[in-house]
Amino acid sequence: MIDKYHLTKTSHTEDDIFSRRLFNVFVFSLPRCGSSMMTGVVEKLGVHMTYNSEDDKEQREKKYAKRLGEYVPNEFFGEITDNQWLNQLQILTTPYAGCKMIMPVRNFHMDLVTGCPGKVIMMWREPEEIRQSHIAFYNKSPDISYFESVMTWQEIELTKNNIDYKIVKFQEVIDDPINTIQDIAEFINSPNDIEEAVKFVKPDAKRFNKQELEIGI
Repeated sequence: MIDKYHLTKTSHTEDDIFSRRLFNVFVFSLPRCGSSMMTGVVEKLGVHMTYNSEDDKEQREKKYAKRLGEYVPNEFFGEITDNQWLNQLQILTTPYAGCKMIMPVRNFHMDLVTGCPGKVIMMWREPEEIRQSHIAFYNKSPDISYFESVMTWQEIELTKNNIDYKIVKFQEVIDDPINTIQDIAEFINSPNDIEEAVKFVKPDAKRFNKQELEIGI
């Protein structure tokens, strides 16, 4: 596939792609697995993350503010909600851009990742932790087997499509943000210092408290 910069996967060496950062970066995640945190980290590392082009950041945060027990379906296509096509074009035509995608990512969206080419950060969290978090936040009790199958299926799809991906464990980001983010910065060939990205990780910031979580267990 040839993009607007007339670059193909075969006409440039891997060193060329890394040195010029012609790939784009995507954060894949199930809900409640730290995707918003990781999207912010990646943005702090210098990647232009595409959100909703029709709202500025302050309006978007207010519009999509989530409250305990409330599910706001604002993540059909990453953080992109109002203008799907233009946002997709923006990612495809902007080197070193990307967005957050909530799994399962369908083939149509996978085409976006493969057309850049793309590098994927896949957020991983223990299925039982996800279930408990969903109960505490969404008042729902999903099946753990669903989480396991989605994460496995997504990894198979990434491998099948020859997409360069890195699995990042939610708890490792919380427990050891410096080393974890250093690894991420190396994976995406970050042009920036990691200090600001590390500051974005707030280990104590939760959308639910311990008592509410225990009630749902």
